[in-house]
Amino acid sequence: MLFIGILAYESFGIATPGMWWDEASTISATTRDWPSFFHLINLIDAVHAVYYVGMHFWIQLFGQSAFVLRLPSAIAVTFGCWFTYLIGKRLMGSALGVLAAVLLAILPRASWAATEARSYGLSLALAAASTLAFVIASQATASGSLVSVKKWRIYRYAAIASNYVFLYSLLVTISHGVGLFAAGPSKRQEFKAWLRSFWIIVVSSLPILVYGSIQNGQIGWIDWKLANIADLWFKQNFLHNESFAEYGWSILILALLVHWVTVRRRSPLLALALSWWLFPTLLLIAYSVILKPIYNPRYLSMAAPAVALLLSWSIVTLATFAKTVVQGFGLKRVAWLGQSIVGLLIVLAMSLSTASFLDQRQPEANNTDWVDVSNDIGAEAKPGDAVLWADNGRIVPTLSRIAIAYPDSFKNLTEVTTRKPFFEIKQLYDDRFH
Repeated sequence: MLFIGILAYESFGIATPGMWWDEASTISATTRDWPSFFHLINLIDAVHAVYYVGMHFWIQLFGQSAFVLRLPSAIAVTFGCWFTYLIGKRLMGSALGVLAAVLLAILPRASWAATEARSYGLSLALAAASTLAFVIASQATASGSLVSVKKWRIYRYAAIASNYVFLYSLLVTISHGVGLFAAGPSKRQEFKAWLRSFWIIVVSSLPILVYGSIQNGQIGWIDWKLANIADLWFKQNFLHNESFAEYGWSILILALLVHWVTVRRRSPLLALALSWWLFPTLLLIAYSVILKPIYNPRYLSMAAPAVALLLSWSIVTLATFAKTVVQGFGLKRVAWLGQSIVGLLIVLAMSLSTASFLDQRQPEANNTDWVDVSNDIGAEAKPGDAVLWADNGRIVPTLSRIAIAYPDSFKNLTEVTTRKPFFEIKQLYDDRFH
């Protein structure tokens, strides 16, 4: 029932925001014939090819309304919550797993990914799936289980699938090894098993790695600078919901201090979640500062489950510490105290996330007025009328993409600046007169 509720939550209002140019790219790539599609990905967007193929069949079955286009993302985020629950359950018990699933569902980055007809929601889910497979395989190796070889094979399949959906997901795979390496000799067998799998994953992912390298000009628009480092704290996971961000980082820092002072043993969940969140983030930032900008907060949607795990671990750690302190004063029956603190902190998180959730589901959430424009044109257009896009002289025209996102409003109109429509050429958008 929990995950049915999460699916309903993530699906709520996803049709309301107007579509924008990235979603128009999805429609452009997925509504053309196969020869045109393969010509397209040979030129651009090969890194999204697997997602586009899946969406092509989805659109063939269910159409291309905003709700239909975004529903796979809402479903993917729900699966991401389920996988995160299973990770938390394996490492620290069912209660923490439930907390992590709920916190991921309300985390602004995840609830935003559910509203996008792009691969961010799916990359989140597959990153969580590959991490769950990693945890299971590592535990099997640690216990000396004879089925550990099979578990690592499943891990490789999950990681390879994740890489083909979103190229940067390879960083999540590397973060698994980083966490094991940092643990030292106690995790030597698991690290060796991971390393054997890692090379197979890299070799199997070479086609997408090569295409991604060849087509890296398609992210040339990124202009991230170190001066924007606040993105890491306020935008990457909390989308400028500063109150929620301050809450999240406050309980994490406080819990880390409590853990450092009072607990002497290593926490497997903490090590896993920290490496999963920090390694991809810091590597992209370092690359952006030293070589060329490639960091974009939404690309780190794949690390959102790690943040949810960190927040859930923080809540449990603080609640346990508070209960221990009170017991130190001679009070015995204080189980209610820990439960009350957990309940209070999760309710507070839910209340702080509400503003972001509602903002993401407003008509202007994507900073476009495409819905109004298409509705007005559709209401007034008559057979034989024409449309002239006023941005045809711009280097990157965006207005004409409204017709791709909302084709029904323009089906009886002649676009006078169009030389060839997008589905006849090796481009995402129409070839237009300038």
